[in-house]
Amino acid sequence: MAGSVVGVGGAAQAAPVQCATGLWKVTGVTAVIQGTTDAGKKTKVTYRGMAGIKVKITPTKLAYDFRGSKKEYFTGYEGKVKKAGWEQLFGGGLTLKAKLTGNAKGKLHTAPKSAKGTAKGTGLNTKPVKASWGYWKVSDHIKKKQFDTPVMYRAVYLCDAKTKKLHLRDIRKWGRMSETVHLYLKLVKK
Repeated sequence: MAGSVVGVGGAAQAAPVQCATGLWKVTGVTAVIQGTTDAGKKTKVTYRGMAGIKVKITPTKLAYDFRGSKKEYFTGYEGKVKKAGWEQLFGGGLTLKAKLTGNAKGKLHTAPKSAKGTAKGTGLNTKPVKASWGYWKVSDHIKKKQFDTPVMYRAVYLCDAKTKKLHLRDIRKWGRMSETVHLYLKLVKK
C-alpha cells in the first residue's frame, strides 16, 4: 500500500542508562601542575586529597556538594623554591551545564559560564612562607576558567559498572604550564 505506515507493536524502549550517571562520592583527587612559568622557572606541584565531595552526574548537568569535603594538600617547587600548603572547598554546592557522552568510557564536558552555587574556597601556603589565600566563590572562578582542582572542564572518563567506580581525567593548559587532574569516585546511588 502506497503511503501507509506499518507500526510494530510493543512498548517503547527507554534509552540505556549511561554508566557515569548517578550520585557519586569522591574517594580522592590527584593533580600535577608542571611546566615553565612566564618568569622562566621550572615548576612541578602535586595535589592530593578532597575525599568526601558528592557529585551528581546527568547527561546534561554536573552538580557538586562540597559539604563534608576534606582538604587537598600540595607539595612541589617553583624554580629552587619549595612550595607546600592546602586548599579546601566548602559551603554548599556548584552546578554546571554539561554534556556526557559514551558509556563505559566517554567524555564529560562542562560549560563554565553556566556555573552557579554557594560553594566557597580557601587555602593556605605553608612553604616557603605561611600565607592565606583568603576566600573566593567557586562559581566565580569557574566562570573565568580558573578551575578549582575537582571541578571538571573537558574530562574523559572510564566507568566500571561492576565495581561501581568512575575515574575522570581532565588536562588543562595555559601558557607553558599544564595541569592533569584525576578524580576517583565510588557510586552512591544510580
